[in-house]
Amino acid sequence: MLDTVTNTFALIGTIIFIGFLSEELYRKTKIPSVLILVLLGLMIGPITGYSDPQQLIEMTPIFAPIALMFILFEGGLNMNLFKILKSSPRALIFGVLNVVLSIFVCGILFNLIFGVDLMVGAIFGAIAAGTSAAMIEGMKIREGVYNFISIEAVANDILCIVLTISLVIGYTTGDNDLFKVGGTILSQFLVGTMFGLIAAVFWMKVLKKTRAKPFSYMIALATLFVVYSIADKFNGNGAIAVLVFGLILSNGLQIFEFFKIKQNKYFYDETLKKTHNEFSFFIRTFFYVYLGMIAGISNINIILIGIVITVLLFIIRALSTIVCTFKTTLFKNAAFIAAIGSKDLASVVLAQIPYAYGIENTNMFSELILVIVITSIFFSTVLVGAMTIRNSKK
Repeated sequence: MLDTVTNTFALIGTIIFIGFLSEELYRKTKIPSVLILVLLGLMIGPITGYSDPQQLIEMTPIFAPIALMFILFEGGLNMNLFKILKSSPRALIFGVLNVVLSIFVCGILFNLIFGVDLMVGAIFGAIAAGTSAAMIEGMKIREGVYNFISIEAVANDILCIVLTISLVIGYTTGDNDLFKVGGTILSQFLVGTMFGLIAAVFWMKVLKKTRAKPFSYMIALATLFVVYSIADKFNGNGAIAVLVFGLILSNGLQIFEFFKIKQNKYFYDETLKKTHNEFSFFIRTFFYVYLGMIAGISNINIILIGIVITVLLFIIRALSTIVCTFKTTLFKNAAFIAAIGSKDLASVVLAQIPYAYGIENTNMFSELILVIVITSIFFSTVLVGAMTIRNSKK
C-alpha cells in the first residue's frame, strides 16, 4: 500500500514537472506541449500498462465536469464582451459559422461511415469544432489579426461547450418533439444563467473585503463548485452558471458603467485571474496525459478517419475565413487565419461527455479526438511554417 502511494506521488510530481518543461520547450521551439503530454499518457497507459484505462474511464463523469468548469470560468474571465461587440463582431460570426458547418458535415459523415444517428455525428461535430490560439502567442503579427484569432478561439470554445451539452441533453431525452426538447434546453440555460448572475452579484459584494486577504481565490473556487452544483440541482446548466459567473466578474466595471450604476464598491482583482491560470495549467496538464492514458488507438481505420475529419475541418475553416474576412483588411491574412486550426483542451474534455451520459457509439470519440488533436497541430505547424518561410523570401 505504501509503495502504491509513493509511486502515485512520484508520478503526479513527474507529470507536473514534465508539463512545465513542455511549456518552456514550446516557448523556445514551438513544439506543442500537447504532443509531449499525450505521449506521456500513452507511455503510462496503453504502451506500458502501468495504469488500467478502464478504471480511469469510470472516473470520467467526475474529471470531465471539473475540467469544463475551469475552462468556462477561464473563458468568462478572459472575454471582454464590450470589446468584442464593438471591434470584433466578425470574429464571433466566424466562430459560429465554423461550428455550424462542422456539426453539419460531421453529422452526415458519421451517418455514412458508422451508420449512427445524425445527432451523434452532430455532437462530435460540436466537439471537434473548437480551436486554439496558443500557436500565435509570441508571433509578430498585426494586432487586428491577433485579436481576431484570439477572440474567435475563446468564443469558439464556449460555443462548442454550450452546443455539445445542448445536443447531448436533447439526444438523451429520447423525445422526438423538437419544441419540447428545445424548451428543456432553454429552461436549463435560463436557470444556469440566473444562478450565475446571483453568484456574481454576491461575489461582487464580498470581493472588496476579500481581495486583500489570503485565500481569496479559494473562496472563488468554492463558489464555482457551489454554483455549479446548485444550478444542476435545480435542473439548470451548471456549466452555463460558471460561464456567466466569470463573464460578470471580468466585465463588471463596464456593465456598471453601461447601466450607469455606481461601481466604487466593486473591485476586480487581477490576481484572481493569475491564480486561476495556475490551476488551469494543472488541469490542462493532467487532462492531456489522461487522454493519452485512456485513448489507445484500437485500429488503423480510426487514424484514417481522424485524418479525413481533420482535413475537412481545415477546409471548413478556410471557407469560413474567406466569407468572414472578405472586403476587410483581414482578407490579406486569410490564409494565415485559416491555418490556425489546431484543437485544444475543450475538445479533449468534451469528447468524454457523450460516453459519460451513456450515449451509444461514442466510446470512439476519445480515440478520434486524439488523432484530430495531433493531426491538426501538425497541419497548423506545417502551414504556418511554410508561410513564414515564404514571407521571409519576399
